[in-house]
Amino acid sequence: MARLVNNFTVSCREIINNELVKVDYISTRPENCNCDFRINIFYCKGEQIYRIATWILLIYSIILGCVSMYILYYRFCKVGQSIFFQPSKRRGILRPRPQETFHLICCTYNTLQATHHLIKLFDGYSNTLWAELYLDITKLVTYALATLYPISIIYSTPTVDLTTMRWTPNKYLIDIVGFSLMIFPFIINIPIAFYTGYYADNNDIKMADYFFKLHYIMWSFWCSVLLGILLIFWYKLINILNKHMKLINNRRNRTNIGDIWKLKKLKRVVRNLTIVVFSFGSIFLLHFIFDLLRALCYKSFTIHNFELNVGSMLFAYYVIPISLNIAQFTMIYHMLRTTQESQNIATPLRVFRKSGTPDSSTVESSQVLHSSNDNITSNSIVNNECHLCDQVNKSDKQLFRYEDYSNNSRFSNKYSINSITTTFGQSSVSLGDMHSSSEIYITSDVFNQRDLINSNEESNIDERKPNMDDDDPCYTYNHDRKEWLAEKPKRVPLKR
Repeated sequence: MARLVNNFTVSCREIINNELVKVDYISTRPENCNCDFRINIFYCKGEQIYRIATWILLIYSIILGCVSMYILYYRFCKVGQSIFFQPSKRRGILRPRPQETFHLICCTYNTLQATHHLIKLFDGYSNTLWAELYLDITKLVTYALATLYPISIIYSTPTVDLTTMRWTPNKYLIDIVGFSLMIFPFIINIPIAFYTGYYADNNDIKMADYFFKLHYIMWSFWCSVLLGILLIFWYKLINILNKHMKLINNRRNRTNIGDIWKLKKLKRVVRNLTIVVFSFGSIFLLHFIFDLLRALCYKSFTIHNFELNVGSMLFAYYVIPISLNIAQFTMIYHMLRTTQESQNIATPLRVFRKSGTPDSSTVESSQVLHSSNDNITSNSIVNNECHLCDQVNKSDKQLFRYEDYSNNSRFSNKYSINSITTTFGQSSVSLGDMHSSSEIYITSDVFNQRDLINSNEESNIDERKPNMDDDDPCYTYNHDRKEWLAEKPKRVPLKR
């Protein structure tokens, strides 16, 4: 007989006077008993089913824990990422990053659960008290880490304009709420778990059942608190982001690529934020209901029904790992997708192009998302035309000239005028008819609004400023980054 087979971990019923009644002793026939699957799976009806389900869950938890552990190792050791954001004025002591926090939760929960299942399979608990304490500490540690996730959502939300900031979370309030939700469950739940195991080992089943109910009522309460805080923060942040997107949409200049890029980023943030909150909120809502039902009717009704007891075990032990697995694969997919997109769009650039008219002093400016080795697309503000240059040189600090005599060993002839196309609607034509003195200046360090040149000011350059001359070396100096651009290539006639 296993060590934890007592009147608390095993509930037996026998036929007495033609009636099936609960007895306060361990029956000699295991078929008449049902076990409390939380801490014991031996000497009960369907013992083999419990053992198989526990072995599957053990292997599954180990796999999930190892995947999250490898991701954490990769992000910490290879990428050099930290679990916390850098300290700043608007961030408090608790400033975790979302992805690192999630994988830390997944790794910790699955590791602790795998240890618990391993001990339970090999009957390693010496008494009920230690079993109850370890089981509760596993949930408490996971809950404490889960409280960090709403905080990580707050601090990872992009900073928006002050005109749309209707609600700013106080960093001191966030720290107080976060530390309270991490500490108070330990202070309240551990003594309750201790007394549950203590009275069970002393065969005081009535008091053990009382603390068992109180224990899971408290767990239901903590789940509801965290769920409410998560929904409040989500609602506040979604309102801020929606107002900011509405402000961007109401601007007159809708062809600004900077605004388009920012709008896409905000939409992606809203979508990811909603998915994550929905996933975590669903888990907390289900556990709120399940813990409340377990407190009210598990010991009195559910444990005596074999089908309901097995269903309770599958729900309690498989819902969280499967949910974490889905979220884990989703994050890995988005991480790989973001990495691939970042190779195509890395940094925003500003492109200056001289007007095609020889005696005109107008300059057209556009913003462009630039990759180090991929395509550059600029959207002209004046006539809404799109210039696409394929496979531009890796350096974003070089001066490219597209003219009849532009060819040099420094710049391959694939950067000649023939590699540029202009798109009007759905038709594409060559830019061979561009003026021979047309120039394209590519500079980094854009997207600071104070550094952006207003398109209205760019349309007419002041007469006091010198004209942009091909032979004037001053225009090879990058004023944004305070450094010189690459030397101008020597003019070599193209072969006709």
